[in-house]
Amino acid sequence: MMIVLLAALQTPPAQHFPLMEHPGVSATLRQTVDRTCGDPGKLDRDGLLARENSVSYDAHDSHASAATWTALGCVRGALEGDGAFSRVGLEMVAGDSWSLGGEHAMLEALKIEPTNARAAEILATLVLDDLDADGAAVAGVLKARAAGVSTPAVLRACSEHALRAGDLATTLACARQALALGLDSTWHLIRLSRVSFRENDTINGMKQFVAAVGAARDTAARAEVAWHLQWFLVPLELKAAELVSGPAAGTWIRDRLVERDVRDGQPSGARLAEHFKRLDYVLSHYRLHIPVRMRKAGGIVASSPINNLSRDSIFSFCEP
Repeated sequence: MMIVLLAALQTPPAQHFPLMEHPGVSATLRQTVDRTCGDPGKLDRDGLLARENSVSYDAHDSHASAATWTALGCVRGALEGDGAFSRVGLEMVAGDSWSLGGEHAMLEALKIEPTNARAAEILATLVLDDLDADGAAVAGVLKARAAGVSTPAVLRACSEHALRAGDLATTLACARQALALGLDSTWHLIRLSRVSFRENDTINGMKQFVAAVGAARDTAARAEVAWHLQWFLVPLELKAAELVSGPAAGTWIRDRLVERDVRDGQPSGARLAEHFKRLDYVLSHYRLHIPVRMRKAGGIVASSPINNLSRDSIFSFCEP
């Protein structure tokens, strides 16, 4: 499932914006998995495939431990990040991606050990990486958080998916918990801003978004801010925004938004409120349904015993 952002609804300036991935996607999924899991980082693709085969054999045991299932989820997450085509395996049918197989493995680990932080963190990372995440995997992340896991990806996935589901109380709880722990301020402040605008609290919504911009320090945080800004800033302004950082960046963006509100004869925060309103509408009504077997590497290949499809050829007709 992917977002189809309609220019007619958003009415941006007449220009072509650079393509940006949806918030949450990991441009460095393999490195993220390696950092969390440790061991897979030493293996190339052939080594990962051999490890997946070995750990799958161990997990077949009815007494397999949470550690074994976690190891299986880790190696499958690394294979997804490495771009490897998938194959049929334990808790994986023909067409399942490595990502989905990794999620299934982590869910098994969490059944045995509900507070397994590593399993929950990788599960949440895989959930965030896919805009159309598996429902059982999302539920597993929320259950892990309820059990006491408070790792960064778990709280990001919690606030994001609770917001999508319209569960504003859980969105607020997860975002506030993360902010209290000093985790991913930009991510969670943007979710708080969206909640405020849904509740018609324009003043706090504007303040929270400006604070989110000012808190953006790393590449991922600045990329998410840019993902939103691209819909109402012209290219020259986007380039100028890249040169400002810290609280000054928040002030700079606030001034650009206020200028537009004044120009349009609207109260402060109206442009940003309309942006989030339209974003919610598009997400609800204009999402393109594409089966996971066509979206994820190996889906078509794993479902078809004989073919000469490449990863690029799959993407050529699966990506808008």
